[in-house]
Amino acid sequence: MDSLSIDGVARHTSISRRALSRYFGTKQEPIQDVPQKTTR
Repeated sequence: MDSLSIDGVARHTSISRRALSRYFGTKQEPIQDVPQKTTR
């Protein structure tokens, strides 16, 4: 997870860095949200 960056996530998801930064406060939050959103 240390090598994870907001820029990398933005690049791989086609979401702007700014949008990611607004929606998620930290780089860990998108990763923590995945299991919750995929199990609903």
